[in-house]
Order: sequence, then structure tokens, then C-alpha cells
Amino acid sequence: MSQVPCILVVDDEADIRDLICFHVEKDGLKALTAGNGEAALSIIWDERIDLVILDLMMPGMNGLEVLQSVRENKRTAKLPVILLTAKATEVDKIIGFNLGADDYVTKPFSVKELIARVHSLLKRSMGFTREAVFSAHGLTVNFNSHKITVEEKPVEFSPKEFAIFECLYSSRNSVVDRIQILEKIWGMDTIVDERVVDVNITRMREKMGRAKSILKTVKGYGYMLDTSPTGEN
Repeated sequence: MSQVPCILVVDDEADIRDLICFHVEKDGLKALTAGNGEAALSIIWDERIDLVILDLMMPGMNGLEVLQSVRENKRTAKLPVILLTAKATEVDKIIGFNLGADDYVTKPFSVKELIARVHSLLKRSMGFTREAVFSAHGLTVNFNSHKITVEEKPVEFSPKEFAIFECLYSSRNSVVDRIQILEKIWGMDTIVDERVVDVNITRMREKMGRAKSILKTVKGYGYMLDTSPTGEN
């Protein structure tokens, strides 16, 4: 099982964004959208994005400029990017691949083919499987709908609490230190005391019932979601 990957769809044409997002979400993935290059970079810097579908020809900052910025940033240098464009010349493809595009789809395109390429890149980059539900000790977490139940009764995680759970689940059975959690959830440029992580973890445990036993504190290091058979006992 894995957290649901988040796909950023960047295109200045709303109809194309909506079409791609519909099929991305229908296929069990999350989708965010941006209508221009500047908005796309803002989302990439602020959110957890696992793959970008990026239109090449946009007013203002075009797709190649966005791609170059993504590749120049250490945190996003390996972020999978599929270029989407109406231009199909060999020169455009060469430029795109030289800047680090992972794939290239030409308009008009087959949505099924595009989604297949998305899954292929996700499997290559993060070993993604489509299962989107985690269950243990009466706790059930649906990463797609963000619905959580404890002993079949609904409970609410705040957006930050849910993001922390996703973060720990993505590194399950390994320790994640507080700084890593802060940088991933609150952002690298945000000044937040490390204790805010502890406060959120405490609140999460209060809501998790007997499943709180899998959310372990590793003293001096951070936290771990222990999903191993011994950890769940």
C-alpha cells in the first residue's frame, strides 16, 4: 500500500486541465491544477507533488522555463515531468529532453495513453501501487478521500495531521525526524518550532484509538509508523 500520488496538471486551457484532472482522479490519483507557469512553480514549491503534466506553450513563463526551474532546484530535480504540447517537431523534443523531461505527449492526445504514461513514470520513480487504503487495529485511512474511521466510527484529522500521517506512511517502518516533517509539511522557508510536530502527533494519537500503538516515538530522533507484524501487536 502507498499514499496516493499527487499529479499537478499545468495548462492554460481550462478544458484540457479539467479533462486530464477528471481522468487522473477517476484512476485513483490526486490532482492539482495551474493555469500558468508562475502558478505551477508556486504549487511545486509549496505542495507535495509526485508528477507534473506540463503544457509547453503557455503565455508568460512557458513549459520549458518551468521545467528548467524544477530541474535546477535540488528538492525537485528528480520530479517526473511529462511535457504536453501541440508542437511535435524533433527540435522541440530534443530541447525538452535535454532539459530533463521524462516523457512527451503531443496534442491531440489519447487520455488513456497519457494516464498509462503517468502510471509508468510513477512506478519507476516511487514504486507506486494503486491501493489507497491503510487499515490496522480498527483504524482505516483512505488516502484518496481523506476519510478516517476508528472502530468504524468517523474521525477527523486536521489537514496538517493528515499530511503528517501521509508523510510517516510514505516512510513506514523507518524513522522520520522532526525537521524532515517540518520541511515537508510546513515548508523549508517557514519558521516553526519543532514542538508543533509533537503537538500534532499527540492529537493524532488521541483520535487513533488502539491503533495509536503503531505511531511510535523514537527518542532523540523523531517518529515512525510501525506497520510491521511485530509493531502492530
